[in-house]
Amino acid sequence: MSSQRSSLRWVTLLVVVLLVIGGFVLADRIAARVAAHEMSKRLGEHQPFTTAPKVTIKGFPFFTQALRGVYSDIAVSGDQVSVATRSGERISDLSFSASLHGAHLRLADALGGQVAEVPVDKIDGKLTVPFDQLDKLADKSVTFGHVGSDIVVTGSVTLPVVGKVTGNAVGTFTFVDGRLAVHLTSARLIGVPLPANLVQNVINSLTPRLDLPTLPYKLQVTDVRASDAGVTFYGEADDVVLITS
Repeated sequence: MSSQRSSLRWVTLLVVVLLVIGGFVLADRIAARVAAHEMSKRLGEHQPFTTAPKVTIKGFPFFTQALRGVYSDIAVSGDQVSVATRSGERISDLSFSASLHGAHLRLADALGGQVAEVPVDKIDGKLTVPFDQLDKLADKSVTFGHVGSDIVVTGSVTLPVVGKVTGNAVGTFTFVDGRLAVHLTSARLIGVPLPANLVQNVINSLTPRLDLPTLPYKLQVTDVRASDAGVTFYGEADDVVLITS
């Protein structure tokens, strides 16, 4: 009988412990969501976002990070982002995501709606520009598309005897020493193969010079990749202060 009572006490204790842990986990997640929601509202009021972004405070437990006022990883993302080109033109409705590593934010400020700025030790992120907006980065009147991982550039070219016609060329993006370029390797008129001696003419006419977009959060471009969604610019920055008021 005593052994049964002892077992019952242990079971009861275990249940209590589990309830306490479960309550802590629930409270921790709720606090993290409240802080993330407040941060989302603040970030959405400033460039590059035109609407409140999605914010997720990662890492567990939240409370230990909150007590220190330093968060190891905060994910921020949105698809209504606007950025400027070097020529001053803006590109809108872009997808942007970033990871804030070492974000400094007091718990009282986060929960009390007093977030004015967020110093961050390191940020890495990516911005995707769809092909139908990529021409805003080019110095020529051309349009961009893709076939698989290859880039297709289309525009007007002037050829001997033939005159002005529409042609396209296929190639790849290169990003070397901080400079973005298009390396075209083959060309044709729309639907018509070109003789070999005219291929280089078309390539020269269609090859644009491309500016880099101004990435959010002072990110410096480290890599450029093409995909079905468009061209993605990857960047990094250290010691950035995000203004949220």
